[in-house]
Formats: sequence, structure tokens, C-alpha cells
Amino acid sequence: MFEKPTVFILGAGASCHYGYPSGEKLVKDVKNFARRFIANINNFSNGWLTENHYSVSPQLFSSILPKYIAEKFKKFDSSSKALDHVLNDCKKIELKLNQVDPPVIDHFLDRNPSLREIGKILIAAVLLEAERNSINRNFESDNWLRFIFHHMMIDCNEPAEFISKNNLKFVTFNYDVSLERQIYKSMIETEFFSGNSIPRQFFSEDRFIHVYGKIGKFPYDDITEGPSERNEIFKDKFLLDLAYDASSGINTIAPLEKLGNVREIGFAKEAIDAAEKIYILGYGFDRINSSNVGLDNAIFRDNIVINYGATKKTKHLYFTNYGNKNIISKRIGQMIIKSQDLFLPPASPIYSENGKVTRFHFEMSTKDVYGALSEDFDFAD
Repeated sequence: MFEKPTVFILGAGASCHYGYPSGEKLVKDVKNFARRFIANINNFSNGWLTENHYSVSPQLFSSILPKYIAEKFKKFDSSSKALDHVLNDCKKIELKLNQVDPPVIDHFLDRNPSLREIGKILIAAVLLEAERNSINRNFESDNWLRFIFHHMMIDCNEPAEFISKNNLKFVTFNYDVSLERQIYKSMIETEFFSGNSIPRQFFSEDRFIHVYGKIGKFPYDDITEGPSERNEIFKDKFLLDLAYDASSGINTIAPLEKLGNVREIGFAKEAIDAAEKIYILGYGFDRINSSNVGLDNAIFRDNIVINYGATKKTKHLYFTNYGNKNIISKRIGQMIIKSQDLFLPPASPIYSENGKVTRFHFEMSTKDVYGALSEDFDFAD
């Protein structure tokens, strides 16, 4: 079990194993979904609506279209204007993403506020579809959460101890709920938890901290295929309605909006500051994100040294740098000792000081998340 205060900090690279897009791929997927939405609207406008527009009442029009278009219909009180407005938004975001080609979509939407609403909806649609596709996926060498669940079960003699003796929290910058879904699935498929409420209790506390929001309210909702219809826009209605609702739970567009998610950011800061062991998986060490959750202050060597005498603060840090990228090595070195050289070649991937006055240990893995947990990091350290 994780008896010492432990935090797992997750970036997009951690969710990629479960079929969710990386930051760059999310940009491409949003463009693709915008094209898909454009084609659907055109087909609907030129086909079904053209044949039926004389008999379409406002009530019927609102009921057959995705919520986002239906809301625009209420504003414009015209089917053609509503469809044109959404069509123009989709065309505009696809065009601008093609022209700018940003590495991540957050900063792009920050600089294009008129596209935030449609951008959020498209992000949610992409992630919900990825979630729907991943639910029944058979993971072979991707399910890294099985190593964490296995360690959580070690020396767990009573179901209640799974909660009381696992001093563990997850801080994630991702909007998806693959983290919760995999752990919940492992719990309910384990007879040890049969006939008790421990799985629900485990997810009812602030153990899973989505810093910038999340899609859905897992584990108590499910994504299904939705109704089958002859027209593509009807097929997408189910997904787009979910995306429209889920987009309100995403607080990750502009920096000011990010900081507005005070509750989660506060929880994240407290968890990271109190942790003796920190595992950072699939994270790019973005300066703003790290500062928002206090990671830079928590792992700065001088802070650990100064605070050790009064608080007995120790830090063991384990982080992934898939492919041994120099930019990641420089960022983490700057955070730890204000020097970019700490983990740059030919330096060792392990930096440790275990003296009488200070005690901290920093370790880098150049493998992906699965490889790092299966081959490099030892939870029993």
C-alpha cells in the first residue's frame, strides 16, 4: 500500500496509453471533428431540412438537432441562421487551426476568444468519442494503472484499509476519466470488494483532482453508442449533446479561467506540498501549469532543505521524460536547482542526497509511462 503521502501527477502522455490524444493530436482531432460537423450540417441543410423545412416547427427543430445548434436556433429564431452560425464557427476554427497549427489548443483558444465555445465543445466531443472507443479495448502493454492498483492491494487485509491505509492522491491535467475508469473497473472485478460500498466511497472523496475540469461524472455515468439514425447529424446528436453538456466542466482555456478553478487548484497544491513521494507521468512540465499547482515550489531543492528542520519535509520525485528530450531535462533541472544541467547528458538520471540534514531523491525514466512503472520506478523505495 501507499502508506507515505504520495501523489501522482498526470499529463497527456499518461492518458495516451488508454487511447486519448496527446496535446498535438488533440489539435488535429478537433480539426477533423470540425470537418465532420461541417459535412453533417451541409448534408442536413441540403437534404432533410430542404425537404421538410415547411413543416418544421421550432419545437421539432430543437428536438432533432444537437443542443448546441438548438440553442442558436432559440437565439436567431431561424433554422437557416442557426445552422449558418454554427457552420461558420466550425469553418473558422478549422481554418485558423490549419493556418496557425498550434502545438496545443489551450493557448490558441486563449488568443481566439470568439472560438472558445465551439472549441470546448469539439474538445469534449473528441475526448468522449475516444472514451467510448476505449471502454471495451483490450489493453496488452498499455495499462500502467495495473501496477498502481497492485501496490494499493499489497498488505490490504480488510476492504476498508484500501481507503484508510492508501495515502494516495491523483492530480491530473487531463479532462478525460481514464484514470478513474481503470481503477474502478479493477475494484469491481475483484471479489475482495464484493458486497461492500468501498468502491463508491473511494471515488466519493477528493482523491482524484482534475485541475482544469473533466468530462463526465464517472464512475456513475456511461458512454454508449447512442441511437442509430439514417442521417449522420442524427448519429452525432447523442455524442454532441454529451459534448455540449460536458464542455461546461472544462476550465482549461484561458489562463485566467484556469486560475478560476480555485477549489481543485487548492487541493492540488495541498496534496503536492504534503507528499513525500511524487510520481510525475506523461507531463511536459509546462511552466504555467507547474506554477499553478505549486509544483515548482514543492520540488525546489532549497525549499526542501530550509523546511526540513521544522517540518521533517522529504521529497522523493520520480518523473518520465519519454525519449530523453533535452527540453524536459532542462525544465525539470531548472525547477529543482535553478540549473538546466541537472539531468542533461552525460549526467545520471538519478540525483540523490540522503544526509543527516536533507533527504531527497530525484529519478528520471526515459521510457513511456508503462515502461517507467514496470522497469524503472520502485514503489517500495
